[in-house]
Amino acid sequence: MVFGPWVRSARTRIGLKQFEMADALDVHWTTLSRWERGVVEPRPQQLTAIARLYLKEIVAQELWVHGEPAANTHIRRAAAFCRHGQTTGAQWFILDALARGERVNLLLSDQTASSQDLTALMPAEGPLSSPVGEQQVRVLPLQSVFSFGERGLDVRKAVSVITQEEAAAAEQGCSGVAWIGDLRTVLQDHAVQADIMTLERLTEYLARTGSSPSRGLVLYHASQERTALMACLLCSHSLVMTSEGPVHNPFHNDRSLCIARLLEEEVQRPADVAQTLAQCKLDSCDREGKTPDDSP
Repeated sequence: MVFGPWVRSARTRIGLKQFEMADALDVHWTTLSRWERGVVEPRPQQLTAIARLYLKEIVAQELWVHGEPAANTHIRRAAAFCRHGQTTGAQWFILDALARGERVNLLLSDQTASSQDLTALMPAEGPLSSPVGEQQVRVLPLQSVFSFGERGLDVRKAVSVITQEEAAAAEQGCSGVAWIGDLRTVLQDHAVQADIMTLERLTEYLARTGSSPSRGLVLYHASQERTALMACLLCSHSLVMTSEGPVHNPFHNDRSLCIARLLEEEVQRPADVAQTLAQCKLDSCDREGKTPDDSP
């Protein structure tokens, strides 16, 4: 594959002029111009530098929040990416779930999770001040549902617990279960990256089939250190939650983001990048229930 169009797309998407990006990469702006026009290809280490700059700027500028508003969309699955001290957008999701008569299960990575932890996610006044609200909101340890360990995520256990919770909620007259998984601290653990992606595929499957009365929001820390993982997470969600509510994710199944992730991980040969992108397309088609030849 030819990288020139991707270099130009990456630069314009993060809002940099040629001389600004050239300064950041420590090259002359005419060199960057030649890359973009396809006159010459960047060297492998330069491709990696471009990818890292692109991914870090996406996170630094929080570009995902500029998607089209999706306030009237019934959310089956969404993610929120935030830094320390920022609001997560979970308030919107919780209030929407309570208005729909759903039980809210908040999963915290802290084993000492308690109802006091809701203060960081809920408004000072609202449905939780009423007895009905208190009955509908539960705080559970994350590991009680999603066990991250040496053997990887226990998918059977997760599905079993989800099914039990759905049955219990139905007995109490709830219309479904809204799950909020707080993985902001878990994301910092390099050992569980594969588990996180397994969890993503599981929740994506549950949301796609539509047979489950569960829906979910997962909270992630917007990390400028784990940019490759951030790229995967951004790419896998069609909706992202902001403090103003949900928006359509402009990076969902995004080709340029996948290229940056591969280059950041130093998969630099054009043939290798093209082959991996083709596999990513197959995977995304599988997730959407389509074949690669189907029309979008």
